[in-house]
Amino acid sequence: MSGMVHQVSVSAGGVPKLPIESGYVGPLGLLDDGHAESFHGGADKALCLYSLEVIEGISGESHSLAPSAAGENVTVRGIDWNDVVPGTRWFIGDEVVHR
Repeated sequence: MSGMVHQVSVSAGGVPKLPIESGYVGPLGLLDDGHAESFHGGADKALCLYSLEVIEGISGESHSLAPSAAGENVTVRGIDWNDVVPGTRWFIGDEVVHR
């Protein structure tokens, strides 16, 4: 399974997040992305990913949804979202691994 990063997004807290050109991912997620660490922080909950195709499908059903509006940090495209199941590993660039 391979795809591409469509958008990387951050916010001071809450949604929608705003797109950025690039970002640094550390143990607590994207640098400059505000969140309540008790709910969203830590190495096991550092990033939220979502599918552009799913967003477009929901938007096509007369719902207002755009990349980052659901709070995801990384919007991806070209991945069959039906194949994304618990235990799926994501490699983004050379250093970021989602497990």
